[in-house]
Amino acid sequence: MNFCEISEDNFNEWLSMGVALWPRHKRKGLEKVFRAELKSHKHKHFLAQNESGEYLGFINLALRSDYVQGSSSSPVGYVEGIYVKPKYRKQGVAKELIKQAEKWAKKQGCKELGSDTELSNIDSQKFHKNLGFKKADVIVHYIRKIK
Repeated sequence: MNFCEISEDNFNEWLSMGVALWPRHKRKGLEKVFRAELKSHKHKHFLAQNESGEYLGFINLALRSDYVQGSSSSPVGYVEGIYVKPKYRKQGVAKELIKQAEKWAKKQGCKELGSDTELSNIDSQKFHKNLGFKKADVIVHYIRKIK
């Protein structure tokens, strides 16, 4: 398995997988977010490829200096998104992407790697637990319109 950063050559593949991970986002909106992240020094992105050059999945990372729930250090490397194409799941791709994330975070001076998922996403919770993440907290967010 090989890992590469995002370039114009593989941007659309990354974007397509991003739309698969976050289907509530419109492609154009996600493209705008991804392009902005590519310009940010606080973000890093990796694509996983097999020996044939096919893209298997991606990981989007951020360097967070604000408080990260459950952390005891700062900055914290943060998994903003991780995705593996369905036919490549349970083959160690995500585990290798997390290893890439840890290497990057360590180079940034991080001692911890954070992540999150929705309370209803049981599969993602199992995934995180299987990769050695420990549950830090459960939070319910609220919003109220100001009249």
